[in-house]
Amino acid sequence: MMMSGIIFTMLFSGGLIPFYLTIKNLHMINTYSAMILPVAVSTFFLIVMISQFRTIPWDLEESAKIDGGHD
Repeated sequence: MMMSGIIFTMLFSGGLIPFYLTIKNLHMINTYSAMILPVAVSTFFLIVMISQFRTIPWDLEESAKIDGGHD
């Protein structure tokens, strides 16, 4: 009984209903992109990416601007 409850909460997490409503409002029901979107944009990977961008030294950004790079 307890194992069934654990498996049920693993299958239907708290983010499932808001995700469905978002996909529905974007008119992406029954599309391939609706299946790819949750895998492509993971919260964990966004946090890792943001922390990686914060480690870029200011000197590198400044030298890119001097060489003609844009913001």
